[in-house]
Amino acid sequence: MTLGVALIVIIVLFFLVKSEGFRKAASILLGVCVLGGFVIYAYFENEKAERARKLARAKTLVTMDEIALLDPQMRFSTYDGRPEKITGRLRNNSKYTVESVELHLLFQDCPTNAACETIGTSEEDVSVDVPPGQSRDFDSYVSGNRMSPRGKLNWNYSIKSITAHLP
Repeated sequence: MTLGVALIVIIVLFFLVKSEGFRKAASILLGVCVLGGFVIYAYFENEKAERARKLARAKTLVTMDEIALLDPQMRFSTYDGRPEKITGRLRNNSKYTVESVELHLLFQDCPTNAACETIGTSEEDVSVDVPPGQSRDFDSYVSGNRMSPRGKLNWNYSIKSITAHLP
């Protein structure tokens, strides 16, 4: 295979040196390939920008006061204290179907005789399809660091963004 490729390269180089017509054809072919590559690159960049615009729009359709997270619970690893899974129910009071909710999770160590200290944070995207006016249970795996609280481990969440299905 390598010998065949080397032979083709040698033949092409020979014709580039010896033939004026072959040089013109090769330069035209090279120009067409460069132009084609540019067009393909521009197409994919446009598609990427369009996806980003759609995602940005989808994040503006549902407001924070139109959804509710009911009974969220966190499960921690018995091995090393890492957060493993968040479960709960999402209620959608908007007119759009919710596709996902991005949560900011805060983990704190609260000793009995001192102020709470933050020992971990995590950003989690919870995928859950909830039609307008309905609720759905969810469970999502969570990634986080190993935690060894000296007191009581408290956790809290805040909703960073809500992504809706585009109509």
